[in-house]
Amino acid sequence: VACGLFAVMEAGVSSVELSPYGDGSTVTGAATVLYIAAIDAIYMWGHAMNLEANLVSSSMTGGSDCTATNGCGAHIHMGTACTNVTTQGGHLYNSSAPTPDPWLTIGYHNTSATGYATFSGLAFGPYDPAGKPFVVHNNAGDRVACGMLSAPPTTPASSTDASGSSTDASVSAGWRPLGGHW
Repeated sequence: VACGLFAVMEAGVSSVELSPYGDGSTVTGAATVLYIAAIDAIYMWGHAMNLEANLVSSSMTGGSDCTATNGCGAHIHMGTACTNVTTQGGHLYNSSAPTPDPWLTIGYHNTSATGYATFSGLAFGPYDPAGKPFVVHNNAGDRVACGMLSAPPTTPASSTDASGSSTDASVSAGWRPLGGHW
């Protein structure tokens, strides 16, 4: 027999629309990112369209694709914009830390006949994704779609008004509290 208490943890959720990036890319999509600062966890999921058709990752039985560095990857980068490779930066992690790059194995494992793919992944580390580029790579590892994750709102989700009553502020964009807690 075991017993435990669940703790309420602050978490932020951000959704991002992915736009084509690079010469001739038509790749689009969307991603959602959940960041739980208390345990340094980032969980993300989403989809992309117009990728190469009928890919099967070498990590799947019978697959031979996605072997290039960053091939079929979906990652959060450490840059500040989607403008170019320099502003996108590399993967969001501390490259001088003893832990390996948490994004190396995160991406999509196959694509449909129309180039549609879904992806999800979990990364650990004190890497706040707010205001960072979310990048999708093709089979060759090239960057083919990018979108900027929004920053958290500058005001709390709830506050006290002049009369001392609690009020809930509407958070319509950017990071929003998960479960109504900040």
